[in-house]
Amino acid sequence: MVKVSPGLSKWRNIVSNLQSVPIVYPSHSTQMKFQVQTSFFNFDTRGNSKKINVGTLLSQKQYKKLTPSKQAKCTPFVNPNSDRNDWKREEVKQLIELYVKNDNLHWVRDTFIANNPSQPHSEGSVYQTVAQLRTLDIQYPMDTQWKVTALTEELALEMYPNRFGSVDEMKAYALQLKAEAIISELVG
Repeated sequence: MVKVSPGLSKWRNIVSNLQSVPIVYPSHSTQMKFQVQTSFFNFDTRGNSKKINVGTLLSQKQYKKLTPSKQAKCTPFVNPNSDRNDWKREEVKQLIELYVKNDNLHWVRDTFIANNPSQPHSEGSVYQTVAQLRTLDIQYPMDTQWKVTALTEELALEMYPNRFGSVDEMKAYALQLKAEAIISELVG
């Protein structure tokens, strides 16, 4: 049997302490979580380092304390076993049809929920999907704040190409309008 020197044993303990165990939060936690995609070392106020391994979950508070370069090594974490309900094509098509009839976001949300009382989406989720349509709507070129899902963009462009533009087209159009406003202000 090989006897391990005290120095080697000390290093093994240090290495085992550096390996982080994924942090598990209670399911009722509503804070955003972030998952480490590339390992990095984090330093505490005393200058001690701790290796943060790939796959480690960080709370929003821990994430905000990281430097921007370390934040870039993390991505928002979505639990694949969560109660999340993905949108189906037919549901998004129905929202698009309602939006084209009346582009009032609240009306579309309320009408969709009234027409589909057993649908699994929350009011907020329905509103967010409808607001994505506003981001694509040519009649509201300055409203580009919503992140649009690929499904919503694909169906809107497929169903009403004269009413909706792609995300990139709408951002470019909004920039063009802002530039024209600045130029007219300078000239006029």
